[in-house]
Amino acid sequence: MDIKVKRIDDFTVNAIKSIVGNDLDVIIEKGEPLENVDRYANYDPLIGGVQVFNMDKLKESTLSFGVLDNNGNKGIVIAGHGGYVGERIGQSYSSQVGTVSRNPIQPRHSDAAFVPISSRSIRGKISYQK
Repeated sequence: MDIKVKRIDDFTVNAIKSIVGNDLDVIIEKGEPLENVDRYANYDPLIGGVQVFNMDKLKESTLSFGVLDNNGNKGIVIAGHGGYVGERIGQSYSSQVGTVSRNPIQPRHSDAAFVPISSRSIRGKISYQK
């Protein structure tokens, strides 16, 4: 679920929690502003909103944002239809970022997959194109 806000304050945080409920752990952080970038270029550190590739099935997807899983492992969330467990994800067809480790198929509550990354970093920035 994407919730976009222009300001983060107690009122906004409570409004978001009223939508997603209290059963979810939600951490809200103020990040860097959006940056107009080329979504098809390679970035290091990685940034959200750029294109990634399934290197095994030769198809495209989108890097959503950086996350830490419940065990503190650094990774990225990509669109779930972009890769299944064990498939390699890259910024290009020759630059591997990581391998999909989680992509819940049934029951699916989101179109999202988790790709742990160890040799790359990710900025708290999301790209956009005008």
